[in-house]
Amino acid sequence: MEEIQKLNLADRFFPSLLAGKKTNTLRWQETAIKKGYLLFVSSKNPRWRSLVWVTEIRHARMNEFAPFYNMTPEELQISMQKHYPDIKIDTEVSLVEHLTPQQTIIEHGVPDAWQNKIILKEADLYI
Repeated sequence: MEEIQKLNLADRFFPSLLAGKKTNTLRWQETAIKKGYLLFVSSKNPRWRSLVWVTEIRHARMNEFAPFYNMTPEELQISMQKHYPDIKIDTEVSLVEHLTPQQTIIEHGVPDAWQNKIILKEADLYI
């Protein structure tokens, strides 16, 4: 069985991920991500896991992605410093774009090893 790539995701982002509103993540100095399955895992609650399909990876200075997030470079830096305190406006980062968990299942299915091990909708976070 092929190992599925994984990234930690702050708990506060899980509801928007599962609602289909979060379809990208901006990362710095983390594991290189490639197109294909990606498992988001909560950094605090290991039961919170959601599978997405990575469609695009772009690398650029953080300030170049500010318009993508409808922010100024300074606003994006402040936002990113919550997770990466040492990040600077001109730091090279990776924008990882992905399908929603629901789109992933429709278009790519769920590997047998991950059946019943992932969360598909926000209501399941609180069971």
